[in-house]
Amino acid sequence: MRERALLIGEGQNLVGVLCEPEPAKKIAGAPAVLLWNVGIHHRVGPYRVFTDLARRLAAEGFTSLRFDVAGQGDSAPRRGVVEGNTHVADVQDVMAFLEKKMGFKAFVPAAFCSGVDACHALVRADPRVAGTIYIEPYAWRTPGFWVRYPLRFLDAKRWKRRLSNKQAGAEGEKPDDVALDPAAQEAAQQSDAGIVFSRSQPDPLVFGNEVAAIAARGTRMLFLYFGGDTNVNHAGQLWEMIGKSSGDLGGKVEVSFDGEADHILYRPADRARALEAMVAWTRKHFGGSVAS
Repeated sequence: MRERALLIGEGQNLVGVLCEPEPAKKIAGAPAVLLWNVGIHHRVGPYRVFTDLARRLAAEGFTSLRFDVAGQGDSAPRRGVVEGNTHVADVQDVMAFLEKKMGFKAFVPAAFCSGVDACHALVRADPRVAGTIYIEPYAWRTPGFWVRYPLRFLDAKRWKRRLSNKQAGAEGEKPDDVALDPAAQEAAQQSDAGIVFSRSQPDPLVFGNEVAAIAARGTRMLFLYFGGDTNVNHAGQLWEMIGKSSGDLGGKVEVSFDGEADHILYRPADRARALEAMVAWTRKHFGGSVAS
């Protein structure tokens, strides 16, 4: 594996780290994986999950580039005015660089939480996207969610964690389970001054139609949802939310649901499972022949 720091963009304002596999392991024709900021996080991602993902993918033969969007992390602000989502323009600058300098023709962007806004706009518009990974993307509480919600109180593992947290809190340690119920989550985002952080979600059926159009184009999608924060509590909830089934989407859309992981994957075991799911999906769909 080799990692190099790069300056990218017309004004070389974007700072990124290119992570390449050993030449003998490099997969011919494989897409480049793109990773960028989660909210105000640095390009490494929450608890360095993107750095770990890039290195795991390099071991499998994939090249990736993790970078800071303009005006965040190490990247300087963008000059001039850009129509639409400026982060989309940043990602496309990175794609243009990799296409021109390294010959990549296809890409797999992986976005986490708020990063899905730009990623989804990019995937809809750019046919060079061969696949995409959405980590904790849009989520709507369906009737099925509320039917299943009381079952959480029968989960022995949850009660064991909560008892452990109580003990850890008494000793001044960081609790191991920060899951809140839906009402508490909304209250936690607000203060006397108003909402601390808020972002709008698209209409679920509109989003479902957009996902169907992306799948019809042949682009593969992986959705990762974590149940520790209770917005999603079943692997099949995506289909409830968007009014589609896996069959409707030609098998191009897959879901990985981890009922124990929390939203930001702060427990090492949670991150390990998420990383394995993403690496396995990438290997399965894009791990072709090895270059000579």
